[in-house]
Amino acid sequence: MKTVGLACTGGGTKALSSIGVKALEELNIKISAISGTSMGSCIAVLYAMGYTIDEIEERLIEYAVEFPKYTVKDKIKAPFKLIVRGGGKNPTVITKTIKEATEATEAKGKKLMSDLDIPVFIPTMDITEKRTVYYTSRPIKNEKCYMNRPIEEAVKNTCPLPLMSVPNDVYIDGKLHQFLDGGMTHNIPTHRMDQFVDYVIGVENIYHKKTNQKKVNIITGIRNTFQSMRRSAIIWQREFADLIIQVDCKDVDIVGNKEEARKCIEAGYDSAMATFSDRLKIAK
Repeated sequence: MKTVGLACTGGGTKALSSIGVKALEELNIKISAISGTSMGSCIAVLYAMGYTIDEIEERLIEYAVEFPKYTVKDKIKAPFKLIVRGGGKNPTVITKTIKEATEATEAKGKKLMSDLDIPVFIPTMDITEKRTVYYTSRPIKNEKCYMNRPIEEAVKNTCPLPLMSVPNDVYIDGKLHQFLDGGMTHNIPTHRMDQFVDYVIGVENIYHKKTNQKKVNIITGIRNTFQSMRRSAIIWQREFADLIIQVDCKDVDIVGNKEEARKCIEAGYDSAMATFSDRLKIAK
């Protein structure tokens, strides 16, 4: 029987579509290794801690409720925050959720990445070293890895968007490192997954609407730049997957609400079931 690895996408509320691959459990496809970027990292570490898909959904659905909308006031302040301090504050709801999960009895003392029972890896951009590095539970060949670090630190450091949020400062072995969103280069972290499993599945959200936008302000300019970078990176990430599950999330806001979050999860489930309808042989 082939071992299977799952790469969970980033993308705010849209990334909750990766929870929809609970369809794999219904098809008796066991996940032997898991990776994730940004919101996808939350799914990855919670799964590796032993939480069920339903428990993960219950914990992360609150993200869509607690994470604030990017209001008109926020858009007005964004240029000033960018100039004065390099961006806004990082949201705490995601790391708060993970910290609470690691402290719960169900986590069984899993507080460090190295405590996780299966291979898990989370990419992030270390702008101090000018490269992608990995928080991981297992060593990755040919990559810079951090293993004996808190799980919530790993999740926190893969989330902040460049220019929108200030980098996260972390001292490791006495040296200052600054981290930004791993999704800029690895939004579907399939790269290196083949070191741990025989078959790699990636979740890719199709969420870029076609527009005929003529005027671009600082917010739309930054957003379009990030989307272009991610889409370019996704092209080579697909090459490291044996199968990509594409989920249509175009009509869901990246910072949505509980209803939109559930739509993403359902869309992920439906896409996974449709994709595997004629591919059950990989589970054998």
